[in-house]
Amino acid sequence: MASTARKGSIVKKKVSPRKKKIVEEPEKLDKPLDMPKPESVAAAVKAEVDALPLSLQSSALALTAIHLADILTQTTAARDSASLAKELRAVLADIKIAKANALDSRDSVDELGERRKNRRTAAGM
Repeated sequence: MASTARKGSIVKKKVSPRKKKIVEEPEKLDKPLDMPKPESVAAAVKAEVDALPLSLQSSALALTAIHLADILTQTTAARDSASLAKELRAVLADIKIAKANALDSRDSVDELGERRKNRRTAAGM
């Protein structure tokens, strides 16, 4: 009969006495993030908003996300928490899309500036 005994974070499976013992380690998690673990939803959302480009940090979407996170942190009713979490998730998804669009538009402007610089260099200006 195979039985499983847990010792610390290592799982040992005992097999019959004539066979070797099999030792398996559980899957290791990815490396932890560099930033400290936030203590609340509001702190986590604030950290995400602070990581956004400056143009998006003061946007209505970012301020809405912070406001929803503050309410979600303060509320205790499960029904209210579920609807707030759903809205917060939608706002954060919109922020992610806006961030991608902002990065794309910045890249095209940078590309145009680089082309202009190359033309001037080639013309000897």
